[in-house]
Amino acid sequence: MKIYINYKYTNEPWGGANSFIRTLSLGLSNFSDVVLVDSLDRGVDILLMNQLHSGPLGDTNLNTFNKVKKFLIDSKDSAGGKVCKLVVRAVNLKVHSGIHSKNPKNILRSLWQDIQVIMLANIADYVIFQSEYQRNIFKKFGYNGYKNRIIFNGASSEYSHVPASSRVIGDRLTLVSVTASPRSQKRHDLIARVSLDPRVDVLHFGRWPDKVKPLNVKLMGVQGRDAMIKAFKDAHYLIFPAEKEPCSNAVCEALSCGLPVIYNPAPGGCSELVLGNGFGLNVADIKESIDKAFSDYAGYVAKLKEKRDFYTSERAVSDYYNVFKEVCCEN
Repeated sequence: MKIYINYKYTNEPWGGANSFIRTLSLGLSNFSDVVLVDSLDRGVDILLMNQLHSGPLGDTNLNTFNKVKKFLIDSKDSAGGKVCKLVVRAVNLKVHSGIHSKNPKNILRSLWQDIQVIMLANIADYVIFQSEYQRNIFKKFGYNGYKNRIIFNGASSEYSHVPASSRVIGDRLTLVSVTASPRSQKRHDLIARVSLDPRVDVLHFGRWPDKVKPLNVKLMGVQGRDAMIKAFKDAHYLIFPAEKEPCSNAVCEALSCGLPVIYNPAPGGCSELVLGNGFGLNVADIKESIDKAFSDYAGYVAKLKEKRDFYTSERAVSDYYNVFKEVCCEN
């Protein structure tokens, strides 16, 4: 199978999509019947679109619906059969996650991007959603395809090879938070509120919004994988209070490391992903949640020792590979 991925990743810290596409690309390259191509040609079997996102290293050849549709039409053979199959990895819709602009032109541009994403999903041979929550959002806004499935993201081997935690809790709790974006839906305000508990140390990696006071949060800035892995290894929990998150890579990476997760039970895909390997933050009673974090920690760690493989890139890459094989076998 010759596969072209429109998203061009970087090895530098860049956010969840970049991390996963990097991991997916490296994993697919290990299959003997997979060839990842760097340019579009008539021999491509699968076009994998990360919606219309071209990534930090940018490939603008396929950054609009019309460009993708034209490429698919041009790829048909002389008999009119579709040579290249389109697989779309759903990411998010701006109308759902939030349009962060009051400029009418920017609002219209965001809505037009969403319309193109739905049109792209509706002509795809297959759509991969990151959670049931995400699939329902796409259906709500016009997705009507039936060839789709849910594949949770998975963490790269750097995380899954970390030895299982043997830490015990004394009288202090170490929490790590990770956000690639300072957007309000990441709920940095809740991270700051949690840091006020005198029993807790909170380390934040990534971007922090200027409008939110960090209070007792220790801001670590944007750092690479090695620093993140060490932080996960030394912590007791990942604190991830974001809302409307389809399938957080940070959550996958933490769970793959054996680190339980405290997540926001507000709408989002975290409860599907965590699957009892952590718990929902009681926003109305932070103290109650911290008490629970202390009392239930040993149980979460013991359970995760048996479940870590579920959050690995090997599982996710295998699921994607099976989708590609299925799509290629269809007439």
